[in-house]
Amino acid sequence: MLKIGSERLNGVYSLTVSGRLDSSTGDELEQVVQSLPAEDKRLILIDLTGVTHMDTKGLGQIAFSQRDIQKAAGRACWIVSPKQTQVMGKLTSSGIIAMLELCDSVIDGYKMLIADL
Repeated sequence: MLKIGSERLNGVYSLTVSGRLDSSTGDELEQVVQSLPAEDKRLILIDLTGVTHMDTKGLGQIAFSQRDIQKAAGRACWIVSPKQTQVMGKLTSSGIIAMLELCDSVIDGYKMLIADL
């Protein structure tokens, strides 16, 4: 099961993702990102620290979401904890990590994005 929460704080739109990001959850993350207005994609923080498992379908959702944000001239910070070895391993081995701006914490992600305001 995948849960996605959202909020806006100081000009940054935030998505909090928890659960399984895999073939069992379909394209939920990608659909949520695509449905956002361009204004919400300008500065977006996507917190993956609650993701417990990810497969190639989940990697695809991240890649397509990142491309959608970039097409809207937006900037995303993806939060992944170094303790999430399975998730970090998938991002690294697939090469998708090269297209993402990663931070270890939500606070660091906000700081990075707010510097653009």
